[in-house]
Amino acid sequence: SLQDAIRIGSDLQQRGYRLTLGYWNSDDESPADIIDAYQAAIDQIRVNRIESSISIKAWSFNHDLSLYRCLLDSARRQAVPIHFDSHLVDSADCVFGLIQDGTPPPLADVGCTLPGRWSRSLDDAGLVTRLGVNVRVVKGQAADPSIPGMDPGQGFLDVVDRLAEAAGRVEVATHNHQLARSALLQLKAAGTPCELQLLYGLPVSHMLPLAQEMNVPVRVYVPYGNGWLMYVLSAALKNPIVIYWLIRALLPRNYIMQFPVRENLT
Repeated sequence: SLQDAIRIGSDLQQRGYRLTLGYWNSDDESPADIIDAYQAAIDQIRVNRIESSISIKAWSFNHDLSLYRCLLDSARRQAVPIHFDSHLVDSADCVFGLIQDGTPPPLADVGCTLPGRWSRSLDDAGLVTRLGVNVRVVKGQAADPSIPGMDPGQGFLDVVDRLAEAAGRVEVATHNHQLARSALLQLKAAGTPCELQLLYGLPVSHMLPLAQEMNVPVRVYVPYGNGWLMYVLSAALKNPIVIYWLIRALLPRNYIMQFPVRENLT
């Protein structure tokens, strides 16, 4: 629930971690209901004095410009940054349309996600650099139909290379230690502000020492809602070890102890 996410977020913030809250809706929710859920998250972030962005799924409200503008106005009044999650490659143009046509500048409080397995992400990296938005780089769940066999790891590093020296803040979002290390080294060498992003509920003990070594902040994406459960169960069909991760996530006091207190770096 939202209250669970707020409680977890507050605990993580006290331990020195940055936050993103992400509402994962179910398929039977209306666009208006989903916007209301995002609005509730914004309100609770402010009421509880949590420094967090919210991740939104634009396809869930049909990329509706008027709904997005209402949400953006509220988020900006309460100083809560908005970040666009990625979906299918065909929806990317709609997301960038909302950013370019529906977001009054400056765009430093807006972010988008670039998947390494999409061929278009290299060009999109140039676009987000020109726009001045923050970027989250992921391997991506959905393949690019034009290049179904594209290596998401190499694509990830190619996108990072395009962003280095030019982008604003880059969020390196992966639980792959080697991939994260290569990306962070690349960004640090270029002097690009960067951070490691981890998904709450997945193993983190092998990743946090890397953040300490690289001297970068850690942002934790805290998902909530029915869609999160469906995501995990779907992933479990491909990799049964996810069942173990899910059990750990359902024991929050046990899981939260994997996050040692650290300095919240700038």
